Amino acid sequence: TITAFQKDHKGYMWMGTAEGLHRYDGKFFKIFKHNENQRNTLTDSYITDLLSHDGTMYIGNNLGSIDLLDETTYKVKRIDFKKADSSFDNAIQQMVLYKNKIIIDTDGGGLWQYDPEQSTLRRVQILDLENKDVVQMHTEGNKLLLLTQKSLVSTDLYDSEIIHQTAQFSFSSVCKYKGEFWFGTHSRGLYRLDRLSNQLKQIKFPPKKRRIGYVNTLSTDGKTMWVGTEGGLLRIEEERVELYVADRLRPYSLVDNQVSNLWVDPSGIL
Repeated sequence: TITAFQKDHKGYMWMGTAEGLHRYDGKFFKIFKHNENQRNTLTDSYITDLLSHDGTMYIGNNLGSIDLLDETTYKVKRIDFKKADSSFDNAIQQMVLYKNKIIIDTDGGGLWQYDPEQSTLRRVQILDLENKDVVQMHTEGNKLLLLTQKSLVSTDLYDSEIIHQTAQFSFSSVCKYKGEFWFGTHSRGLYRLDRLSNQLKQIKFPPKKRRIGYVNTLSTDGKTMWVGTEGGLLRIEEERVELYVADRLRPYSLVDNQVSNLWVDPSGIL
């Protein structure tokens, strides 16, 4: 299972998986896993998220720690949450760079901030989250956007505001496309937040392209919106909608209809 993508300072592509960390140079893979017989090894092979910053690959795992892999020497250091909180026992869900610090979302353990320069870790409290779990994090300008299942919150880590909230369904993902927020949902398809009315508008699709079901992930290069779903991959551009699905009779179709993660590289390859 692919859990995360990152590009390092050399241009290599890194993929986090449930079976280790894979570095791709365009031709070959170099694979990193936990090895009990090695000192310089990953804490766990189940990678949950990746973040490349200043020559270091931050590697979140399912055991509740973050490995720091030097992208040149491949030496490994570690962020130990138990030093900050001895009772901490939560998987790392996602990381984002915000104002030169790493914001870390954990599974039930709240939000944390790591300062790479000072090597310090602290817990972050956001009033408008009200102990709700974060589904997704994004940066926009000088703000951090936090998506929960029912709301989208904008914060600078001190003050916050709710951009939109709903009681109708559960959000699964968010992306800003052509100046508007687009939301993926659990089982209810795709919505956009209308700028004038501040209301959610459902995106309608032709009959043959309605089996999108659960939206897992959204990604855009500004011109095209890509929607990864449980029923295939949607490409939206202007008024055109194209659906890509797995087809065993077509060798260049998708491998599987359950699209879990997307990444658009600088050359425009998805």
